[in-house]
Amino acid sequence: MIKLLTYDVTNRPQVSAAPSSHHRKLTILLSQPRSGSSWIGSFFDSHPDVFYIYEPLHPQVYRDSKIHLTAEKFQEEILRNLCRCEFTEEIISHGIQERSSKVSRSKGMLGVLSPNADELSEQCKRSKHTIAKVLQLKHFQMFTSLSKECEINVIHLIRDPRASIKSRMDTFKRFLAEEQEIEEFTPDIIADSSHKICTEITTRANQLQRHNHLLQYSTILYENVVKNPLEKAKELFRTVGIDWSASVEKRVLHSISGSSEGGGFDTVKDTSRLLGRWRREAGEEYIRAVEQGCTQLMSTVGYPLMFPDT
Repeated sequence: MIKLLTYDVTNRPQVSAAPSSHHRKLTILLSQPRSGSSWIGSFFDSHPDVFYIYEPLHPQVYRDSKIHLTAEKFQEEILRNLCRCEFTEEIISHGIQERSSKVSRSKGMLGVLSPNADELSEQCKRSKHTIAKVLQLKHFQMFTSLSKECEINVIHLIRDPRASIKSRMDTFKRFLAEEQEIEEFTPDIIADSSHKICTEITTRANQLQRHNHLLQYSTILYENVVKNPLEKAKELFRTVGIDWSASVEKRVLHSISGSSEGGGFDTVKDTSRLLGRWRREAGEEYIRAVEQGCTQLMSTVGYPLMFPDT
């Protein structure tokens, strides 16, 4: 069970790792798909002193890499490269570089950084902070060795599963149907899939808390950022230890000036309409199914159930 007393980085429990003498800190922005990590990651990406990496642990990076390692060891090697700011040609030539070039949307993503390992390492070393947006994190024992390389800070971004799962279905519906070989998302299928997703979130939180002697761990709710983007962004930067800058403030204000409700992979949104979208569009059957699968997580985090009798 998740044991944190709060889900706000400004009032997190003091369970941080012992003070480190490492010069560099690696901050991992950890989340699930369709939970706002691209949007919040763009805040970090806009800071001139941040070396920002977009999904370096994506499965495609592992599939495309020339290095013959297990998936667990490969994830550890990628994060070690980020800790040291020492990249190898084997990793970036058909791994990180190729993946990021397909999705890059801003200056900090590797697709528009140098394709040369030595130059990339220098770009990283010139930056005061290294931040990686990560969706795939399954191997937690690696933090035992990584904590000897640099200081690890994990920010766990969580979104109401009723919103994030609906967004997944809307965005990846055809892919998910083909992958699971189903023709229709029935309530039972939605409830089962929701349970798996929410169990993974809970497992991650518990695993990371068990490793709190090796890293700093805190959580933040997506909804809190949407309600007060500028205030929460400043608090988030203080938590990570990055000085606020005019470029970040400009980026945050621009990101909430759009007309989009967050479809696709937009990082410019109409935040005034975001929070209630799933309530407007999702039917009772869908909401009951997700709440059935995610009751434990929602209760622990503090998301009220619409149908507590489910």
